[in-house]
Amino acid sequence: IDFNENQGVIPNEIDESDEVGSELSVGELIALAQPDHHGHLTWQLLTFVLLSEVVGAGILSLPSVFSRLGWIPALSLNFMFFLLTSYSGLLIFRASQAFPHTRSFPQLFRTVFQSKSAYGYAAFCVYFLLFFYTTGDLLVQSSSWMAISTKLSRPFSLLITFFASLLVLQARSFQNIAAVSIIGVITILLPATLSIVQLFTADRALYPTGNTALFGAEVVPALVAVLELLYSYAGHVVFLELISEMRTPAHFSRSLWTSQTIIMLLYSAVGSIMYALAGDAQWMQSPFTASLPPGGLKFVVQLLIIVHVTAAGAINATILTRAVQNVLEPLVKLGLRSVFRRKSRKHAPHDIPNLRATTAIDHTISTRMPVGEWKDVSSTKAKEREEAQNTIEASNHPNPTATAEEHLHRGIPRVADQDAWTLPAVLW
Repeated sequence: IDFNENQGVIPNEIDESDEVGSELSVGELIALAQPDHHGHLTWQLLTFVLLSEVVGAGILSLPSVFSRLGWIPALSLNFMFFLLTSYSGLLIFRASQAFPHTRSFPQLFRTVFQSKSAYGYAAFCVYFLLFFYTTGDLLVQSSSWMAISTKLSRPFSLLITFFASLLVLQARSFQNIAAVSIIGVITILLPATLSIVQLFTADRALYPTGNTALFGAEVVPALVAVLELLYSYAGHVVFLELISEMRTPAHFSRSLWTSQTIIMLLYSAVGSIMYALAGDAQWMQSPFTASLPPGGLKFVVQLLIIVHVTAAGAINATILTRAVQNVLEPLVKLGLRSVFRRKSRKHAPHDIPNLRATTAIDHTISTRMPVGEWKDVSSTKAKEREEAQNTIEASNHPNPTATAEEHLHRGIPRVADQDAWTLPAVLW
């Protein structure tokens, strides 16, 4: 590991005089042995990925947030969270520029703090959060299936959700996931728009308008609403992975500002329209799509929400799966390789030449052979003995002065191409 103050800690060639493994763990050697990663996303496509990642089911709870906070706190907090999350996104972007070889928060923590415990802490926080995000997406999909058909049980709806999510996850590359994200953005904006139109044109006798206020009346519900609004801007946990998928990572700020501005305006519009329409009316539920009367429109809206959650969940689930695969697949391959080697050593003949046999007197050399020819044969046999000795020593003591590339690629397995439709990639 070579430290450069201008560029941060960057994995470089290991010095040939160093003992490999004295400073690097097995996991770090495996990581260095993997092929270089090159992103392909443009900043325009990444904008859709960010929109799909951030604008989720939280947008459907905004009317309830506005009713508990009131006009001034809701609009003010929405703008404040826009500024804060945009700034924190820029900080993550600057960190990625300072340490361009880091593709995740755990790698960034390991690089900055030079500590394995820092890496473990970041990995625990990030991947447990992604696990809960993914689990939450699966449960939302399951509940939506049950809302469409009351005859579906929870286990059967989860089974449908499992196969639907597995199918979408085969998008694999982030170029394909960007296309899925476009579908995800459309399928959250469309049900929100349809619901607003339906409730706006509904009979006021059935859907009366409640009261609105500049400030909320109750403290505890207001605090819960603040957390809901903040959660609606969540998505930074995968920013480093998304930056590494860009063709030109320096353009990330364009995607960030574009997506954040759209999100802030969208939240303000949906929350304001629905709060002005419903106020604190008792019929307003969270999500507000649940307030629709039973019928064909509600069925279509629920179906669109299922498509959105499935598409948006592919982002977090893909990053989580890749992280698990990067850690476990090389270790599994190393374990299987060691098992097969043990079996082959038990049943296969020893392939290293016997040193005693090569050093014994060779009776095939004729004593009547001319002196010149005898010297040539003797020299050849001496070379064979020397090579046999070197082979035995090399098998017992690996060469410590091998190049970095030889050390990294000697027996270290590589992760299956995560963008390809190969059997190992699909199974992971």
